[in-house]
Amino acid sequence: ILDKYEGAKDGIKQNMLDKFNRNIHVVELENNTKSQSETVYRAIKDVGINGAILVKDSDGYFEASGFDDNCVCYCDASFHNISRIQNKSFITYNEEKIILNIVEKQVISKMFSVGGYYFNNSLDFINAYESLSYLEEISEVYISNIINKRSEEHTSELQSHSFISYAVFCLKK
Repeated sequence: ILDKYEGAKDGIKQNMLDKFNRNIHVVELENNTKSQSETVYRAIKDVGINGAILVKDSDGYFEASGFDDNCVCYCDASFHNISRIQNKSFITYNEEKIILNIVEKQVISKMFSVGGYYFNNSLDFINAYESLSYLEEISEVYISNIINKRSEEHTSELQSHSFISYAVFCLKK
């Protein structure tokens, strides 16, 4: 998902199409959004995405495959020297690896999200976003808010998956 003007100006869209070398759909939004979740919401609505979606933060790299259930990709911070760790989302989960809590920018455990969020159904994302975006006590709707909302509704339990191959991804100028 790209800002229409920045994507064209910097050649980002063409670079993505060249890099992936397969049939992908790059969504260009006309206007800026206030948050990552709003960007995802608008892309789903504008393009009419139905079915599963993977939300991937742009500031990191990890490898994962075979998503079957709603999940959050995470890593144990004990094993990595992560810069700007205070800006990450942290999770707690039970013995069955069902997420109990996910919190933005507050260390609640040694497990942090590496920036991969899989939703089986884009409609679930839309419904959760819409119900949260109208709440006055929430100034910005984070992906973690969406996940917590979905967990509270018990319509689907989000399972966390641990991926030990985590590295910070830096673009060269």
